[in-house]
Amino acid sequence: MPYKRDMERCRDYIEAHLDENITAQDLAEFLGYSFYHFCHVFRICNSLSIGEYLRRRRLQRAREALGQGGRITEIALKSGFETSAGFAKAFQKEFGMSARAHKKMLLQHNEHAEKGRMGMQVKMARKEGFKAVGYSISPQDERKSRESKVSDLGAYWLHADFSSVSKEDYAKLAKGEIADEIGLWFQPDQESDNLNYFFGPVVEDFAYVPRGMVTLEVPGADYAVFTTCPADLAHDRFAFGQEVQKTWEYIFEEWFEESDYIFDQEKLAFEFYTNENGGMDSMSAVANIYIPVKKIKENG
Repeated sequence: MPYKRDMERCRDYIEAHLDENITAQDLAEFLGYSFYHFCHVFRICNSLSIGEYLRRRRLQRAREALGQGGRITEIALKSGFETSAGFAKAFQKEFGMSARAHKKMLLQHNEHAEKGRMGMQVKMARKEGFKAVGYSISPQDERKSRESKVSDLGAYWLHADFSSVSKEDYAKLAKGEIADEIGLWFQPDQESDNLNYFFGPVVEDFAYVPRGMVTLEVPGADYAVFTTCPADLAHDRFAFGQEVQKTWEYIFEEWFEESDYIFDQEKLAFEFYTNENGGMDSMSAVANIYIPVKKIKENG
């Protein structure tokens, strides 16, 4: 049976009906599974029981609503909790702080982030060419759900399927998973207007390329380097993706309009991820965005 596809359908259904009183029995009937078989398969594929998965997704959505200024009592009821006290206890357990304190922190962060983008400092740097080995992800082949909406934003890699390459092969390629990584949109077929997303580690050479991955050479260029506002990557990948996307939007909608530079179209722009900027367990991770630029020549 196509369990992977069925679990994707199940998660999509959950996201579309998260505000409703859905049960494991409802989901089993939706997939055409027996109740026992569904509960067994769901736990294996998601590492959580259906009840725990629903609770966690509702709390994550509640966290997003808090960041938008929603009232805690209303958010608690909409998240399926009968009392504010029950919601507060569950929220504290999931995120390590009270909902009230978290709301205050998120609102302050959002205010700081907007001010930060308005006066964002840009570092100009020369970076020599380098090599990378990674996945080539075709958006046309990616199934999208409401949960993976982050893939429509920046950091497209966040919800990509990397199961085609074993963890052992990737660790060997990345020399123990400590290598810097890049993400960028590129054109794999010069005869097509389709773009693929590349994600993988920076390498010294192409001596080892796992099956299913591709090589990429990024030419040297002069860059404008932007740093995203910090986000809690450990608990909220959506928020991290939003920060990356907001920075991309700022660059093309505002910065270029006010700068003395133009995009160097013969080069590649890319997202740069390094452990020094926070890994997957970081609560204040950032990304660097490298934009190849050329100085505008003054007339006369």
